Amino acid sequence: TNISEVICLRLADDDLVEINGAVGYLTSCYKRLKDSTLVNDKNKDEISNCKQQIVSFLASSLCNPDMFGNNSINSLDQFYNILLLQEDYGIHNISFLIKELVTELINQDGLNDVIVYWVNKAYNSLKQIPSHTRSIFDNQLPILTLILTLVKSDKSVNNIIVNLPYFKLDQSFLNASAPNIPEMLLRLPGYIEQKAVQGAAIEHNTLFGVMTRYYPDIRDPQIVDMFKESFHQSKNIVDSNVNNIRKKLSNIRIIISDIILTMLKSGGVVKDSVIHWLEDAIAYNIELEKSHPSPLIGASKGFMVNLGLITLIICKPILSDRSKLNKVNWDYLLSKESNKIYNKELTHLIPSNLLSDYNQENNSSNEINFISQSFFLCWRALHLSVVPMCVGYVNVLRGLSHYHSGLVTGDPHALHYFLLKITEDITILDSETIKDLLLFCSNASLSLLQLLDHSNNHVIDESEKWLLQPHSLTNIQKKYLSVLPEHLLDDILTIVITLAKLEPAHLLVTPLDSLLSLIVFFLRRPWTVQSPHLRAKFGLILFQIYLPSNQRTNQDMYSNAKVIDGIHTDLLSSHILCQRYLAPALLLLYGDVEKTGYYDKLTNRRSIMIVLKHLWTLPTHRTAFRGIVNSYEDTETTMNILSDNTMDSSNSVPDSNTDISKNYFIRFANGLMNETNSLVTTTLEKLSEIRKIEVLMSSPTEWNSYNEERKKEVLEKLAESENICISTSNLCIETIHMLNYLTSDEIIRQPFLMDEILPRYVSTLLSVLDRLVGKKSIEIKVNNKEKYNFDPKRYLYEISHSLLHFVSYELFHQTIANDGYYNNGKQLLLLIKTNIKLSLLNNDEINQLTYLYDQTKRLRVFTDNIEKLISDAPSEFMDPILDNIMKDPVRLPTSNMIIDRSSIAQHLLNNETDPFNRMPLTMSMIEPQPDLKERINQWIASKLSALDTSDTHDDEMNI
Repeated sequence: TNISEVICLRLADDDLVEINGAVGYLTSCYKRLKDSTLVNDKNKDEISNCKQQIVSFLASSLCNPDMFGNNSINSLDQFYNILLLQEDYGIHNISFLIKELVTELINQDGLNDVIVYWVNKAYNSLKQIPSHTRSIFDNQLPILTLILTLVKSDKSVNNIIVNLPYFKLDQSFLNASAPNIPEMLLRLPGYIEQKAVQGAAIEHNTLFGVMTRYYPDIRDPQIVDMFKESFHQSKNIVDSNVNNIRKKLSNIRIIISDIILTMLKSGGVVKDSVIHWLEDAIAYNIELEKSHPSPLIGASKGFMVNLGLITLIICKPILSDRSKLNKVNWDYLLSKESNKIYNKELTHLIPSNLLSDYNQENNSSNEINFISQSFFLCWRALHLSVVPMCVGYVNVLRGLSHYHSGLVTGDPHALHYFLLKITEDITILDSETIKDLLLFCSNASLSLLQLLDHSNNHVIDESEKWLLQPHSLTNIQKKYLSVLPEHLLDDILTIVITLAKLEPAHLLVTPLDSLLSLIVFFLRRPWTVQSPHLRAKFGLILFQIYLPSNQRTNQDMYSNAKVIDGIHTDLLSSHILCQRYLAPALLLLYGDVEKTGYYDKLTNRRSIMIVLKHLWTLPTHRTAFRGIVNSYEDTETTMNILSDNTMDSSNSVPDSNTDISKNYFIRFANGLMNETNSLVTTTLEKLSEIRKIEVLMSSPTEWNSYNEERKKEVLEKLAESENICISTSNLCIETIHMLNYLTSDEIIRQPFLMDEILPRYVSTLLSVLDRLVGKKSIEIKVNNKEKYNFDPKRYLYEISHSLLHFVSYELFHQTIANDGYYNNGKQLLLLIKTNIKLSLLNNDEINQLTYLYDQTKRLRVFTDNIEKLISDAPSEFMDPILDNIMKDPVRLPTSNMIIDRSSIAQHLLNNETDPFNRMPLTMSMIEPQPDLKERINQWIASKLSALDTSDTHDDEMNI
């Protein structure tokens, strides 16, 4: 029987019963033949011929819809429906059918019209749903699967798709600016889609854009209904809902990634067009780097997050293959191709003035390969999508914590933050997403490290210093540091820190040694990172990633996930670069985070301090700690660079006559003592407030005289003070402990005797001591010290030993005697008595404290006599701020004022301006006044010679 005649008769039959007419019948026939188990060597040619005939008739019915009358009049729409219902016909069967159909359509010269019709229909189906009704629960997967089936069928299909008018956006949209309109208009249905320009227009008016914009939105009524009662539901139900949405979202991204990858593999114009779209989607969304981007200019959060994670999936083959990763060409950042998405306005990692001697012209070599394009496209996309989500996650948690109680009552604020957390958890806590993000950060660190540190073989030159200078940069390092955007390094740190706080278990399977080496590289060259906030993240990531779990608490996490030790938590001990360079570099960083702002500074210093405490316990790091006092001229140059961000001929080479540099250690010590004073003040003030309220509440008569509203205010104040006290007291004692253990080392103890540090060190110890044992100590005697992590015995122990470390130094005795908190030695005497009573010290230590008390009493008497003697000092000898005689007068060129070097040094540590007119000022600018210094010394000598002090001759020499 002639197969063609049979098919024609069947298709022309008015009684044909098929939902999708002729094409439905033909597709069913193809499926039966494809699935047939009757195929054998004898009939396989006949069956193959039959399938060819079916495909031919199918193509004819699509090209000529009236060929079979009513049975084929809607063939294009009917076969479109079949593509949407591929599972009913078998996806495998449809895939084979489409490939054969495309070939036949090419032969019949009808491919273009058919593909255009189907893709138009798919595009319009996705586009016509406005944002206020668009939902992750829409049935968009069949449409995406349809497009995937088409692009996988033949390269010619992809050529047709990239030439559609909505594949790329018209230039008029990209160059347009958004009008200034009232915010209320943005809430009108479809308004954003109609008025969108630039990045927003790419989302709403291109094929890939409308495919990529589906995301779990907190405004989606179905999302609200699903999770608004979560507080009353079991965890299993909530988790099930989350996982179902996460799976759907993951499927969307996988299909879109497959579509894009397939088209990229087509090569030629198709590949170029896809890359062009990806570049546009990133380049025209720089609006999103603003704190309050316009939704008419920048694409939605959902679109950008999907875009970032889709590019991550595309980049995964590179990240999973070291040979491919090694082909990443960092010359991309120097090429014209990068200008579109890495524009020249981006902040670079290193100040340009440090590389003024380097010529960047003609530095781009070799043609940029696809691997490099994919790698840097992905990095920039993550910067605009996942990184902002990581940064904002902590604000979501704060909001939820603040309004948490309102979840029971249905408070809209509580529900808002709860839904934000749920949708972000759905997005970022997918196991595969976390693995891929950590894989990217690990490999990006490795690639950047290999680029900048060719000596990364853990072989150390014994003569190499831990703190390096700009002149140590190689030409290769200068070449890439000159164009390296700051955010590339920041992105790695931000993503890894966030994921470590959410899902730390994934760190166990992520190689993190290269990231640690990269951190050490930059810590040794702090001038390469001009942002103090970015430098501070080095300390945060060391704390969050590499510190053993027993050194941390759950308060440092974003979730209840358990921190598990692994290879990464052993690296601080075993990593040879860390052993040699990390400790002194962190001490520098501790002082440098002073510039990150009050609240950030507390968090940053706490992290650094806990890491340093851990390093101190490791024998492999003890020698490195002493690097803090073994830094000579290079350190002074570095601190000038960090302060001024300048590098001219005057400071490019250190002064050969410079003694051991003091600026570095002064900055660290100042930060440590600022932190100590701040934390002690806060902790003890809050304890005092708690004590007052406890006393009030212990008196029934007085407490009952308060009305309910006033009682509520008092209890709220008590809760606030308790929370602050609990959060600061642990850090407070650890900071004091840090002073103790650092000064226990004889070498590290020496710089504490410098004029710029010793008076502050003594004042810090005596002021804490005064609050613990002085007249006001009764104010901090709360009922339950353990509740607030307040252990006064440990405070006294740490303070006592911090004093004992210096008991053999006459200069230390004199400084105590001169200090304003000395109070005739009463605090020292009380400290001795308390230590005896509580048995905190042994007899030898008690005797040493007693010796210290006796020496300071004797010196205080002599000091009082000297002060009387020189009370008539000329005004030009007096420090204008502290009103005492200057030891080392210097001139401030910005105001022409004369001031003592130690006074201005202390001021500039916290505020790099002239204290008399607020003009910018650094230590490198001050001018010594040797003539005035000599006159002051001669005047004091003449006064001393008139004093009969034969029994205190040694003291005169010390003075």
